[in-house]
Amino acid sequence: MEFSAVITSEGFKIFSGTLQVLASLGEVVTLEIHNGQFVMSTLNSSRTGQGVIHLSRDFFKDYILLRRGSPETVLRCNVLNKQFYSIIKKNMAGYKSINECQLRITQGNLNAVYHTESRIYMKILYNNGVTKKNTLWYSNGDPVVMFCKNRYESRLVCQPQLLKDFLVRFDHKTQDIEFICTEQGLVLKTHPESRTLSTGDPPVKSMFLIYKADFATFDIKRNAKLVINLKEFKSIVDYIEYLGGALELQYEAPGFPILNTYTLPSKVVSFMALQSVPPHVYNSQDEQDELSFVDTHDLDYTPSSTSRRPTPTPTRASMSTVQRQLQQQQPQHRHSANSFAQRNSSSNTSLPSTAPILSGTDNNPAEDDDDEPLFSETHNS
Repeated sequence: MEFSAVITSEGFKIFSGTLQVLASLGEVVTLEIHNGQFVMSTLNSSRTGQGVIHLSRDFFKDYILLRRGSPETVLRCNVLNKQFYSIIKKNMAGYKSINECQLRITQGNLNAVYHTESRIYMKILYNNGVTKKNTLWYSNGDPVVMFCKNRYESRLVCQPQLLKDFLVRFDHKTQDIEFICTEQGLVLKTHPESRTLSTGDPPVKSMFLIYKADFATFDIKRNAKLVINLKEFKSIVDYIEYLGGALELQYEAPGFPILNTYTLPSKVVSFMALQSVPPHVYNSQDEQDELSFVDTHDLDYTPSSTSRRPTPTPTRASMSTVQRQLQQQQPQHRHSANSFAQRNSSSNTSLPSTAPILSGTDNNPAEDDDDEPLFSETHNS
């Protein structure tokens, strides 16, 4: 099989941001190319984090998938994300001067008259006439499967900067945080780490309260405490901020995933899921230490027109805005043996059957493909 498409200058920014967030989760990215959509997915080594991004064929120009005599209808590739993203990262500094990026993927065939190898070719064309070429080898990939549902009952929507301003305040040694939803609002809190995993002093404790009035949508069906990985969660928040969208988070209960969804109509549907630690793994007993919090009304979240995120500016000098940091005292265990896939085995399905992506009529000479789950129209050529 053979695939070719052109990524525009604006699309190059989204494509690079997608590879960056997938690189923060897993080492290998799987490309699954259908006649009607381009899917990128990864799963971390502990199977507690997954990202699945669907790009419509309308996201590209000159989208063509040819079978070349192959009985398959889908081209699947496994490629090291570090190598793939490094190519994009080197050219991101001047992405505004990029005219287009030509992407071509060929499938190896030892039995062909002319031997072909499994390779990914990228040619980046700049407005000043400069051309950069890169080549990657890949192995055959497995079908992309989401290990969680694409919708949960509780839903929170806010600007990414609202959470990011607090996520960056956690101690750099912090591994997990508690994402606590209450009737009052959202509490972000340091989760006690296992002392056997810590080197030197344990991370300091922090706790922040964000009132529900600061959210565009705060629709929770039940109070819950979700323990998730700080680094992976922050990378998802950064990804949505990079795309300029609203941060939408969904959850069902402790021990189930917290799901982020992002949609760019007719072009992109993104699902980023982090498995929360089951309640029986950590000690659910409330800590007796008195912890202060930062009042969100004391901070200014006005977005800046520049690319650099502004530092939150206190609107009044008050001791209530001072974070009291205490040393951690209770040892806890890390993630249990229950993996992301095992915890959600009841919802192991193929790609979501419903997602708000539509695509126009295709005039490219590509061959027929199988049914595309994200599209209401099929593209026959």
